[in-house]
Amino acid sequence: MKRVIAAVAALVIAAPLVLAPVAMAQATGLTPSAVSVPNVSKATVLQAGATRQVLLGKVNSGTGYAWKWTTRPKSPIAKGIAPRVVVSVKNRPGAPTTVFARIIGLGEGRTSGVMGLFAPGATTPTKTVTIAITVTEDGR
Repeated sequence: MKRVIAAVAALVIAAPLVLAPVAMAQATGLTPSAVSVPNVSKATVLQAGATRQVLLGKVNSGTGYAWKWTTRPKSPIAKGIAPRVVVSVKNRPGAPTTVFARIIGLGEGRTSGVMGLFAPGATTPTKTVTIAITVTEDGR
């Protein structure tokens, strides 16, 4: 009986040390790759014929995480093109990078697109950003 009590006591003492990082990751939505954007929605207005960038977040370079369109905007209104990646410190592996979704306005109207952050080899995103897009004649 003493051994059972000692084992339970050890688990009670160790549980916060083991579970705290898991709880922190769940509470903040951060993964070991230090992604700075949770699942969010953003909106942008742009002029037909113009290109607009929308901030997606930061990812440490070299981790293999990549932003990809999971749902592209409707083609008669807007086109989602490859994201733009800006490295904060060049020639430094693991340096943070800032990633922007890029959208081209094609014709007037409203649509949306979804960008997902994918872990290496993953088929479902760990984070998503939904972008509401309005294309107008004058960009306002």
